Order: sequence, then structure tokens, then C-alpha cells
Amino acid sequence: MKQPYVIALLRRSENEKTPLVVYPHEVEVLKALHGSDAIVETEDTPPVASGEFDPHDEYARLEGLYIGNEQRPNPVFTALGDVDEFVASFKGKKTTVSTQTPKDSGDDSEKDELVEKAKGLGIKSPHLFGVDKLKEKIEEEEADKIKALVEKAESLNIEVQNEWDIATLESEIAKAQS
Repeated sequence: MKQPYVIALLRRSENEKTPLVVYPHEVEVLKALHGSDAIVETEDTPPVASGEFDPHDEYARLEGLYIGNEQRPNPVFTALGDVDEFVASFKGKKTTVSTQTPKDSGDDSEKDELVEKAKGLGIKSPHLFGVDKLKEKIEEEEADKIKALVEKAESLNIEVQNEWDIATLESEIAKAQS
């Protein structure tokens, strides 16, 4: 199957966007991996106009390239469905390139704040994520931290209140240990 390439920009930081030459369906995988606001499809002409692939082989290539883990499922499955859905998406369709450019959030002050918060929570390389993905990662990390602090507080026989946040839990634990 012949498919045109597109150029997508991966927003790595406020001032750095890395151009990627990929198939249009791979843009969706990148959005699932990095967050939709971190990937912008351009109307630039790629250095190579198109490529050929077998849909089964292409799905296997993407699965090998974009590997998930226990906390996050494979972004290929998330974005494109299973191999049968992916193959079926090419049946009877002409291959066209979308010229719509996803909304780039552009709110760098919000991202800067989120990056600092993520660093404080120990999230590695937070500047590589888009705003949506950062929010998701921060929420996950805060939930994990609260869970660990609740377990520690309970081991110290502290009656934990549901409305306590991380700072309150840390404060109560410090009091109990002193």
C-alpha cells in the first residue's frame, strides 16, 4: 500500500520542536504517547513524498517502536485499535493527507508551572510532554504519592482524613515521628 508522508512537529520545550517525517496514522500514535497538544501536523512538504507498506507489517513496526508498559498501554493500540481494525481502516479508502493542524495550546506559562510541579514530584523529563500529558502524569504521580503517604501515616497510627493533601499528610507524619 502506498501512503503519503507528513511532517509532524514534536514539541519538546517552549523553544524546541523536532520535525518528524511519518505516515498520517503514526501522528495519532505520537499524540497518544506525548499528548495531543505536543504534536502539530504541518503543511510542509516532506523530503520523501510517500512510502509503501503492508498494513500488517506496518502495525507490527509501530508496536515494536512505541512500546507500552504496565502503567500505560501500548499507544499504538490506544490510537489505532487492534491490528484488524488498523488493516480494515485502509480497505476501500484513497490515501489522503489531512491538512488540519491541531490546536497548539501556546500557553507557555501554564506549561512552565506544570513542568516545575512535575519536577518537584520527581517526574523525569517533564519538558518533553505537552500540557495535557503533563497534567495526566502529575495526577498519576500525586495519587501514587498520596497512597504511599497514607500507608506510612496508618503505619504510625495516624487517623487519616479524606480531605488531607500531600502537604498535610507530610506534616502529620513529621509530627508523629518527632
